[in-house]
Amino acid sequence: MAFDGGSRSSEGTAGYVVAPSNGFELRRTGLYLGLGHTVNEAEVTALQRALRAVVHARNAGHLPDLPLRVLGDSQLIMRFMLRIYRQPRKPSLYEAV
Repeated sequence: MAFDGGSRSSEGTAGYVVAPSNGFELRRTGLYLGLGHTVNEAEVTALQRALRAVVHARNAGHLPDLPLRVLGDSQLIMRFMLRIYRQPRKPSLYEAV
């Protein structure tokens, strides 16, 4: 699973890809978040949506219940997931992660 978010002039975009190890894409989505979003908010949104898609695919039997490889370029998000960073400024954003 890969995720990415971006922001230019406070316009946020987010996207993700969910694929098993054979490379067949189960889901690829991009979203426009609108004005007033930071790049970190876009990154978290992309990760949250990707995780929901993984849960849905596993529940539907389209994705095996194996360890998940998460790919992203956000140092903040990856360190948060590794529990290196503990207290985000906006905790409600990170609850689903």
